Amino acid sequence: MRSYCIRLVKGLDLLLSIQQFAEMYEIKAATVVCGVGCISRAKLRNADRETTTTFDERMEIMSLTGTVSSKRAHLHMSASRSDLSVIGGHLFEGTIIDNTCELILIELDNVLFDSTKDPDTGFEELLIRRPSFKD
Repeated sequence: MRSYCIRLVKGLDLLLSIQQFAEMYEIKAATVVCGVGCISRAKLRNADRETTTTFDERMEIMSLTGTVSSKRAHLHMSASRSDLSVIGGHLFEGTIIDNTCELILIELDNVLFDSTKDPDTGFEELLIRRPSFKD
């Protein structure tokens, strides 16, 4: 396994930055083991898979977790509001870093993350493959 320690700065899109990093380093399969920082906007989808909500307020990232590769990123985030209540959901483009975001990614050996349309869910879902010598 290989670790990556990343610091993202104010104004960057959280999801896009992680995807771009994975593409730049040709990451085949990784997981976010730590993600903390501050955001000025969160764009999240709830469990009904239909409702996306944008929160335009400063919040602390409490948790960021998910799977990452150069082909896809599937991340969930929880964030603490000024009254210390917590929101969370599926992370979308449009979540903007405020001061900073500190990330630690662990790249996994001998596995590739890809996606495929799942006929049961109707969504692009994780496809886990073992690499061949050609990959």
